[in-house]
Amino acid sequence: MRLTISEFARPVGLAPSALRFYDDCGVLPPAAVDETNGYRYYDRAQESRARLLRDLREIGLPLAEVRVALDADPAELAIVVRAHLRTVEARTMAARAAADHLLNGLLADHTTATLGGPELASALRQVCLL
Repeated sequence: MRLTISEFARPVGLAPSALRFYDDCGVLPPAAVDETNGYRYYDRAQESRARLLRDLREIGLPLAEVRVALDADPAELAIVVRAHLRTVEARTMAARAAADHLLNGLLADHTTATLGGPELASALRQVCLL
């Protein structure tokens, strides 16, 4: 049984526009295309590939790597996912260090103090008495 693009999109968690994009990229072509109106039709057998594609893109795997990963065996796919995770973690650590550096520079010229209610009241009384 063939499914329309909308019928296929819902259970696999991809928008029809994403399915059209992945067809255009050659990553997930439909099972059939109607010659007269260009409608794309998918088979239920394509659902696991579509879900894997969705999950790989969800973790931010670049499309070029997704192409390879979709046809990899589970052990090879695990290697790709772990390598990507290491890359993401390294980028996150670099971004955190850069942000900390930036924030420290922005706040370096400002002195801040945290006072509780009684301390603040006392400080205000001292200033007002001057």
